[in-house]
Amino acid sequence: MSNLDDVSSIVHAGLWLVATPIGNLDDISPRAVSVLRAARVICCEDTRHSGKLLAHFGVTGKKLVVINEHTEYDAREEIVSLVTTGSNVALITDAGTPGISDPGERLVRAAVAAGHPVHATPGPVAFVVAAMAIKFFIQFIEKHGFRIWGWYRIVVGILLLLLFTVVFK
Repeated sequence: MSNLDDVSSIVHAGLWLVATPIGNLDDISPRAVSVLRAARVICCEDTRHSGKLLAHFGVTGKKLVVINEHTEYDAREEIVSLVTTGSNVALITDAGTPGISDPGERLVRAAVAAGHPVHATPGPVAFVVAAMAIKFFIQFIEKHGFRIWGWYRIVVGILLLLLFTVVFK
């Protein structure tokens, strides 16, 4: 889709993990910008840092909710409630992909536990998105009673990595 102003057909309701650039702002994907423009609320670690990123891409008029180690527990209920009503909520970090080493992981777990879809936009390194998806997939399976032990976990991880390689090619 070449027109980034009309993004409603490609952005489905749910929680979106939006990969942000590590360094050069031009490393963000067009799809990530589309998701940010379509989101009703954007969760971020620091509004000052995220505000600069959003302003650079002309994303304005969005409610920013701080999700960090101090606010995550309180904000989690509000965000899951918004997703329940069918809103698009984007989760970004100061740099990189949410869910790797930031407080957003608990928000993702809460959304999944509530039965809501969690989508992801690949960033400069698509492998990170695949690794994240594998991590959450294995945690989901283990939570629901099907334990993957030993080499089965490795095989499932490799198969999912190959699937994501083909999908994001």
